[in-house]
Amino acid sequence: MQLAAQAGATVIAVSSGEKRLEKISSLGADHVIDRSSQDLVEAVQDITRGNGVDLVIDPVGATLPSSLAVLSPESRLVFVGNAGGGNLSVDLWPAMQSNQTLHGVFMGRLFERPRIRSTVDALLVALENREIEVRIERVSPFLKPGPPMISRRERSHLAGSSWSRNGAAAGIGTAREWWNS
Repeated sequence: MQLAAQAGATVIAVSSGEKRLEKISSLGADHVIDRSSQDLVEAVQDITRGNGVDLVIDPVGATLPSSLAVLSPESRLVFVGNAGGGNLSVDLWPAMQSNQTLHGVFMGRLFERPRIRSTVDALLVALENREIEVRIERVSPFLKPGPPMISRRERSHLAGSSWSRNGAAAGIGTAREWWNS
């Protein structure tokens, strides 16, 4: 969201609850939609005057039908993993008829590619230089060192977290240490 705002985009963010909506507003969202009390598609149509949006970045996955519904013709959807844990089956015919581009991303082995690694390294430098901000909602210690093991429910709330080598949510110092190991 911060990168989109820095690039000059009008940012529409979706979450639920007053506390989270305030947080995402402070990180650069121009508009916030409370998915628990507003119809997402209707709210986006109101904000865009019926035009839809040019780009949706969907880190949840289970929200793909709504994400597709708010796109304008010839726009794109990037869905990153499936933190929501739902079924990713959607009808692609309307997207094809509107010449929309769908791009699924599962980072996994992509980190081995030099271009991906350099982009992530640049983001870590931006974090270190405080050009973008990471807000840690909570720290969850784990019993053994190693990769974090969390439930699907927890994962949906922790999307975007950084992880240290000992498995706790961490700031930039330990995230870098983990990344470079």
